Amino acid sequence: MTKESQQLIVSILAGDNDACERVVKLYSDYVRGILCSITRLGPTELDDLQQEVFLRVFTKLSGFRKTSELSSWVYSIARNVGFDYLRRLQQKRNLKLEFHNHLKGLDDDGYSFVFPDEISVLDRAVMQEKIDYVFNILTEDQQRLVILRSQGYTYKELAECFGVSHNTLKVRMFRLRAWLSRKGVTL
Repeated sequence: MTKESQQLIVSILAGDNDACERVVKLYSDYVRGILCSITRLGPTELDDLQQEVFLRVFTKLSGFRKTSELSSWVYSIARNVGFDYLRRLQQKRNLKLEFHNHLKGLDDDGYSFVFPDEISVLDRAVMQEKIDYVFNILTEDQQRLVILRSQGYTYKELAECFGVSHNTLKVRMFRLRAWLSRKGVTL
């Protein structure tokens, strides 16, 4: 490891904000290039990931073993952040696909998002936009609740899964439907 890298690490660990800024300036383009090659994101999204990389660099710096160059360590963090982003994106796509595929028989009350057989392409596209909209505004717990309910889990089973009472779960479903209704989406 170079003396410059060693000095930067010691300064950062001592709380020197200027040293942090020097590291960001030194590796900013490097990190951005790594993230861009892995994720193929635009500038705004890259900014967010780049911040995540430097946040990890600074929070985990005390664990850096100093057996390799700082640039190699920054590279591995940037690479991991890029791959983590892709994994999260894939999980979200899988959950979205599952959400779309299982929005049938949502509730005993007859609420569903079933595409009728005789529906125009335009209407189907509008319904798909609604499904996408619903998916994007729900929290992870709400998404899980809707998906599991659509897969046929009873309120009792879902209550156990979420660690709440049967009535609490029914209230959550009622509130979720009411909230979505105010957003213009009917389940």
